[in-house]
Amino acid sequence: MSRGYWHFYTLFFGLILAYPVVQHSYAQTRAAEDQSKAEQNTEPSDLSSIKRSLDGIARAVETANTDRHAADGDERAKRDLEAQEEMARWAFWMFWAAAVSTVIGAAGVLLIWRTLIHTRDAAKAAKSAVAEGQIANSIARRAAAQSAIFSRESAKHARTALEDGRLQINLSDKHARLQLRAYMACAGASLEPIEYAAPGTVTATVINCGQTPALNLRMCSQSVLGVSNAKIMIGPPADCTPVDIGPQQAFALQSSTDRILGTDEIARIERGEIFVYFIASGTYDDVFGESHTIKFLYRSDGTDKLKPAAIYDEQE
Repeated sequence: MSRGYWHFYTLFFGLILAYPVVQHSYAQTRAAEDQSKAEQNTEPSDLSSIKRSLDGIARAVETANTDRHAADGDERAKRDLEAQEEMARWAFWMFWAAAVSTVIGAAGVLLIWRTLIHTRDAAKAAKSAVAEGQIANSIARRAAAQSAIFSRESAKHARTALEDGRLQINLSDKHARLQLRAYMACAGASLEPIEYAAPGTVTATVINCGQTPALNLRMCSQSVLGVSNAKIMIGPPADCTPVDIGPQQAFALQSSTDRILGTDEIARIERGEIFVYFIASGTYDDVFGESHTIKFLYRSDGTDKLKPAAIYDEQE
């Protein structure tokens, strides 16, 4: 229970307790006033009245002197006077008690009024706090929404960055493999001096131009005679023992024509009317586990050197 209610109950019970005392005081005061009026009404208004009063007093004195009960009457009158004076004193103290009760009640009313004012202020403050809480909650929700959006965007950028990183890694890995892998190529081919009634022999130099070894290299070659723009066909690599070729290492690959050359064919080869074709193909693996194919075609040009007619790599 709040302090304001205690003040209200104190005032209420104080008024209830003071009511009989005030009523008694009021009755005594009223009786004293009535007696005073009666005495005033008995006072003579002129000299004759005064005289009659004096005569009456004289007769009363005489009667009192002769009356054996006069002393008792005086005693009763004295007691009545003392009682009236006592009642007047009590009325005086009852007045001040009533005044004090009134002051206490006024103070209680004032305290109740102040309590109501503070209660109203507290209600206003609570209302303001609720409004501020709602605003703070709204701000928090907006901040949470913005944070969620930012988190999604960050996650999206992170995924994009991860994908870009993976792509960059793949590109770097592919670039590194392209730089480090083995590359087999033909460095040149030459036609051995042709003798009558002997096949033509072509020797080609195959070299690993890469920075890592070429593993499990298998190659086959073939030399044939043909005219310009002839279609030359070659089968798959021969079933030979695979070899490993280190970086910047070379080996010789030889092949002879499929028949013995006569004097007329030798002369036509020297004049450039017919050609000796040298074709080779092979397969090998690099150190990264990928397989590659090499193919090249050379053609004579009237000298002992053969010129490239077509070169193929694993993409063609």
